Order: sequence, then C-alpha cells, then structure tokens
Amino acid sequence: MSKLSFGNRKFVLPIKFLLGAISVGMTGCLVGPNYARPEVILPSGWSGGGDNSIAVNTIAKWWDGFNDHQLSKLVEQAIENNLDRKVALLRLREARANRAIVRGDFYPNISANTGYRRSFSATASNQTQSGELEQEFQRGSGVIRSLYQAGFDASWELDIFGGLKRSVEVADAGVDFTKEELRDVTISLVAEVATAYCSLRGSQRQLDVADKNLQLQRKTAEIVKTRFDGGLASVLDVARAEAQVATTLAVLPQIQAEIDRDKLTIAVLLGLEPTALVDELEAVSDPVPVVAFPQTGLPSALLERRPDIRAAEANLKAANARIGVATADLFPRFSLTGAFGFESEPGDTLFNSGNRYWSFSPGVNLPIFAGGKLLANLDVQNVSYETTLVQYEQTILNALKEVEVLLGNLRNENDHYAALNAAVQLHRRAVSLARELYVEGLTDLLSVITEERSLFVVEDSFTRSETDLSNGIIALYKALGGGWEEIEKGSEKTSN
Repeated sequence: MSKLSFGNRKFVLPIKFLLGAISVGMTGCLVGPNYARPEVILPSGWSGGGDNSIAVNTIAKWWDGFNDHQLSKLVEQAIENNLDRKVALLRLREARANRAIVRGDFYPNISANTGYRRSFSATASNQTQSGELEQEFQRGSGVIRSLYQAGFDASWELDIFGGLKRSVEVADAGVDFTKEELRDVTISLVAEVATAYCSLRGSQRQLDVADKNLQLQRKTAEIVKTRFDGGLASVLDVARAEAQVATTLAVLPQIQAEIDRDKLTIAVLLGLEPTALVDELEAVSDPVPVVAFPQTGLPSALLERRPDIRAAEANLKAANARIGVATADLFPRFSLTGAFGFESEPGDTLFNSGNRYWSFSPGVNLPIFAGGKLLANLDVQNVSYETTLVQYEQTILNALKEVEVLLGNLRNENDHYAALNAAVQLHRRAVSLARELYVEGLTDLLSVITEERSLFVVEDSFTRSETDLSNGIIALYKALGGGWEEIEKGSEKTSN
C-alpha cells in the first residue's frame, strides 16, 4: 500500500480557490442596519426625591442592609433552590445551545464517510477481461463485485452579504433576553422572600401587640369586677369590660392566619415543602428594622439595572438583526461543495494513490422571482422593529412611573409612621390617666374602654405601618433593579 501524496498539481487550483472563498466568506459585507441604542429623553432627577449620586453597583445584595441574619440566610437559600429560578437557568442554557447551533451554520460542514457495496451483474462476465476475474467471484453467467470507499464530503454557504452573521446576532440577543429573564426572576424572588419575611415578623409583632393589649384589658376587667363586688360599678360596666376582652380575642386568629400563610409562602419560595420552616420561623423575633431609603441614582441608571428594560432592548437588537437577515435574502447565496477520498474494488489497495478521487463544485443561488415574498418579509421585519421600539420606550416609561410612585408612597408612609409613633405615646398616657381617674371615681368606665380600644387600634396601625414601610423600601429596591449583579449565582459559568 502506497503512502498518501497531496502534491499533485491537480489539487493546486481548487485549494487556492477554496482559500480565497474562505477569505471572502469570513470578511463578507453586512447588509442591513447596525444596532445603536435609541436615544430616549429621560428626566434629570426624581420628583419623589432620592439621592441621585449613587453608583450603579452600590445596591447589590441590598437585603444585607437590614442587618437581619435570618433574612440574609433565607434569601441565599432561595437563590440556590427556588424552582422558578432553576427553570430560568435552564432556559438560559437552552438559549446558549440554540446560539451554538446558529453559529454552526457560519462554518463549513465536513463529514467523513466510508462505504462498501456488493453488486451482481449478469452481463459483466462478457465484458470483463480474464485477468480482472481474479478479483471477482463468478456465478453462472454473471459477476459479483465488491467496491470499497472512504473519504470526506464538505459543504459551505459563504456569508458574502452577512445573512448568517445577522442570524448569529439574533441568537446573541436571544441569550441576552434569557439572561434578563433570569435577572428578573431573581430580583423578584429576593423581593418576594424579603416581603414575606417582613410581613411575617410584622404579623408576629401585631400578635404581640394584641396580646399585650389583651392583658391590659383583662386587668381593667378585673378592676371593674372588684369594684362591682364592692358596689362601686354596675353590671353594665362588667359587661362592657368583658365584651372588649372578647373583641380583642377575636382578632388573634386572624393575625395567626397571616403568620401561618407567610411561613408557608417562604418555604415554597425556597423550594421546600410548605411546612418545612414552620418550626424554624416560629420563634418571635424583633420586626425587621426600618432602614434608610435607598439611594435611587439617576433615572438613566435604570437602563443599565432594570432587567425588563434590558430584556426589551435585547428584543430590539434581535428585531434589528432580523432586518439584516431579510435584506440578505434579496442577494445571491454562494456555496461550495466538495469531496475527496478513495475507492477501490479490492479492499487491500483502497488507499493507494491511484484510487483517489475528488470533486469541487461552487454554486450560486440568485433569487429572481418569489412572488414578492422577500420584499414583504423585509417590510414585516421593519414594522416589527418599529413595534419593538415602541414597546422598549413604553417599558422605560412604566419603570420611571413605578419608581416615582414608590418614592411618593414611601415619603407619605414615612410621615404616617412618624405620626403614628407619636400617637402611640399619647394614647398610652391617655389610657394610664383614664384608668387612674376611673379608680378614683372621677370618670366612667366607658372612657377607660374607649382609650384602651383606641390604644390597640393605634398600636396595631403603627405595627402595620412599620411593616408597610419596610416592604415599600423592598419594592423600591426591586423597582431600581437592586441586586442584579448577583443573579448568576448557582448557574454554570459558561462564556458568552
């Protein structure tokens, strides 16, 4: 068996042509528009207030700012184990795989093949020289032959006008979109866990407030009963005092239901069965402290932080690239196909240089008439881009509105919280004075009951306001896109 040799001049011209085609295919022009971020007029600051000097990356892991170890622990567990987030991670992997498929079309397709064919011809014996029959099996009046083949086939569509490059841009935008979906899921998840946790601690605080007021009201009922036994109070006073105790008791199951709901919600957000954290979260803790308002940064920073805006821009990039794909369809398509290999009837001489074969075939496909479909598709892609551009602008407006509304709500809730805090102190003093006056016989029981009921209402409202303020801050962090640098934790660190 002889050695392979590729020095034959017959191969020189096709190889030179192939190298030239590769150079053209790799450096071909790009038809269609190149993407540029649209100019959007944004306000210079927030009417709702806020510090505009913040850098983009200073609100990462904002949940640690609450200084609650258990909250931080729950958030980290949710990022690792939440099922919705795992689905988003899988979609990102799928998008990257799809991009790899599209990129594969940009390169030549080369395959190796081997074959063996056995054939019978009834007339071959009359046409075959006697010497050739040594390699054949004669059967009756015919001949059975064996043919061995081994070689390579190659095909390549040259991307002269950039249609394939634009398709890769579409796939890249698809990966970017799924990344932003993952960010959105993660940011929403963190906000949901923090909100449910703050609500849980707030409800536990409400239960504690209700219990303290219940003890206060029971003590008043005991005083009334003692005075009744001494003939200093009426049976109506006793009934009123006991009715107030019963009314407060009726509130406790409602608050407990909220506590149970929040425990179940947190467990599911962490990817656990609903009752998994019932015991762990049972211990009453101090309410999550109200922290300082987030530094909002400039409105323009939302373009870099908000995942919905970034996802909308990814869609815009894809729509822009599709215009290029549709434009490239109007131009000729150039392709190269070729083959190289060996074929022989005796298998032991298959790779002899005399048994080699090759073929090379460039081709051009020029669209001449398609019933207007190609131009119509180009119109469709242009309209699709304009539609996506409007959706991008609308997404930005909705984000600006959301932040403005939350800033206004926080400012008002903060004033509400401060006023309730002062009211609590005043009502506590009023209850103490009313009770002293009642014991001294200088006022009636109704005044005491009224003040105690008012104290309970105000303290309950104060506790709810405390929770609302914390949840409002959480919502603002979410609206600002806070924590977005942390979203790829738990994902495969695959390259772009």
